[in-house]
Amino acid sequence: MLGPDTVAELSADLPAAPADFRDTELNPLPVDWQLVRLGEVLAHRKEFITVRDEDEYKRCRVQVRAQGIVLRDFVRGADLTIKQQQIVRAGDFLVAEIDAKVGGFGIVPPTLDGAVVSSHYFRFEIDRKRLFEDFLGFAAMTPSFQKQVSPRGSTNYASVRPKHVMGYLIPLPPLSEQRAIARVLRTVQRAREAAERVVAATRQLKQAMLRHLFTYGPVPVDQADRVPLKETEIGPVPEHWEVLPLGNVLRQTQYGLSVRGQRSGQFPMLRMNNLTAGRLDTTDLQFVDLDPATFARYRLNRGDLLFNRTNSLELVGKTAMFDEDDPFTFASYLVRVVVDPNSVVPAYLSFYMNDQRTQARLKLLASRGVSQSNINATKLRGLVVPVPPLAEQSEIVRVLDTIDNKFATAERRCQSLLLLFQSLLHNLMTGQVRVHGLTELESIGGA
Repeated sequence: MLGPDTVAELSADLPAAPADFRDTELNPLPVDWQLVRLGEVLAHRKEFITVRDEDEYKRCRVQVRAQGIVLRDFVRGADLTIKQQQIVRAGDFLVAEIDAKVGGFGIVPPTLDGAVVSSHYFRFEIDRKRLFEDFLGFAAMTPSFQKQVSPRGSTNYASVRPKHVMGYLIPLPPLSEQRAIARVLRTVQRAREAAERVVAATRQLKQAMLRHLFTYGPVPVDQADRVPLKETEIGPVPEHWEVLPLGNVLRQTQYGLSVRGQRSGQFPMLRMNNLTAGRLDTTDLQFVDLDPATFARYRLNRGDLLFNRTNSLELVGKTAMFDEDDPFTFASYLVRVVVDPNSVVPAYLSFYMNDQRTQARLKLLASRGVSQSNINATKLRGLVVPVPPLAEQSEIVRVLDTIDNKFATAERRCQSLLLLFQSLLHNLMTGQVRVHGLTELESIGGA
């Protein structure tokens, strides 16, 4: 049960309720909605079995951040150390004893009916005459619910117990409205999941195309077997390509500024966190003040490559091409790489440097410390790279840019649907928006 301090904290700074709303311990709610504790609509159930060594069991687990219940694995009874296991049923509200504080709870889907979990999970049966299970699943995603699971200050506790769960508060609209709210949110959620699958498929397509293009060149996949190849120290490449140390096709490598960045200043300074997935991310910048001569030495030019020479082993070697017109400088953990335009197209080299196989080779060059790894400019210049004719490099860039544009479009759709879901979750779960007139959202998955 929530104490008065926790309820007071959750209620702090709530806006005054409009005329058709009433103030509650969580937030203003429509006058025709109830505010209930879960103990009024849930019952704690225990259904244990003794596993048999010769049988196979389906285990499930909760995902954190309220991402639901998923299959964990199939396991033989003989491989289970703890022989007493709980059975869960479709539609149950399942709560992880420890992970609940990080969103480890959700509704058991029909596909996991009869799965087993350990005694460190709590199973709650829902009173379906008052509460629709999918509505509870979405209510559990709201900040007001999660604040109750992870209260701050002196009321904090190490794990969640059934008595805590029974004391959590949720809004309770009429059952028909619960179903309608859940239907709208499920529609947007499924559209987002479909968009995420497109993002994942596009990411896989890019990796497959990187492997194809850097092995066979810019030829159709069904013509790859017609390309004469030669074996090199970096693997097979077309016979007419050169394979050279990177330093042979560069005009310059230069370490960045050893100057502490500030929140404001004359010039933005790119740091290692600004290199993301082969692209520049300028949403988190620091700034420096420089005299004209120093700025001239460290000003980035369009087409420069930035190489992350010092970072964790996982992130060292990140590379991105600078494609801004505004005046930028760069910090000391980055190396500016200036290509010879007569030998290399900058974007081609950027794509090659970010290929998974190249990244794996770079990790082998890194000097490893306790928490940081380093690849100095000398080692970088010694990295062997494939050098096709410039026209083929440009065609490779065109193909990969097309895939990147599709990827960016899919990511934007994912982000838009996430923002829509979050907005609807808040507004529908507080009654600020009622479900009447929102049924057109059911077609959003095909938009």
